[in-house]
Amino acid sequence: MGFEELQDYLQFQSEISGDDLYCSRRTFQRDIKKIDTMYGIEIEYNSSTGKYEITYDANEEHNERLMEAYEI
Repeated sequence: MGFEELQDYLQFQSEISGDDLYCSRRTFQRDIKKIDTMYGIEIEYNSSTGKYEITYDANEEHNERLMEAYEI
């Protein structure tokens, strides 16, 4: 999802919920850095696709093992 798509989605959700979900580009960039610092999830912009994507998730292996533990 690119930034403009994200803005459109947040606008739509704002209209539904009545909340102000506006996020500036700068705030979005700061939030991406916080997500990396707090959760070990790197999000980067892929210029060839025009979308943001998760490029590294430090918890991915742990999450996979947790999901396997609950499989029947």
